[in-house]
Amino acid sequence: TQGCIASQRLEMLLKERGLAAETAYRVVQESCFTAMNEKRHLRQTILEKPEAAAVLTDSDLDEVFNWSNWVQEEPYIYGRAGI
Repeated sequence: TQGCIASQRLEMLLKERGLAAETAYRVVQESCFTAMNEKRHLRQTILEKPEAAAVLTDSDLDEVFNWSNWVQEEPYIYGRAGI
C-alpha cells in the first residue's frame, strides 16, 4: 500500500495541526496517488507538499507509520472472540 493505509491517521494529524479539513484531505489524497503511481512510500510523498512539510515532524511521521500501534489491541480482540 506504500503506506497509504495510514492516510486517515495522517489526515487527522494534519487537521490537528491546523490545516483546514479540505486542505488536509487534498494533500493526503494527492500524496497517496503519487506514492502508489511512483511506488514510493507515503512518508516521502507527503513531505513534498509544502502544507504538510510545514507542520509535520519526523517524530509525527514515526508515530503515524508505527505499525505496532495498529495491532496493539489484537490480543484483546482475539480474546473476546475466544480465539
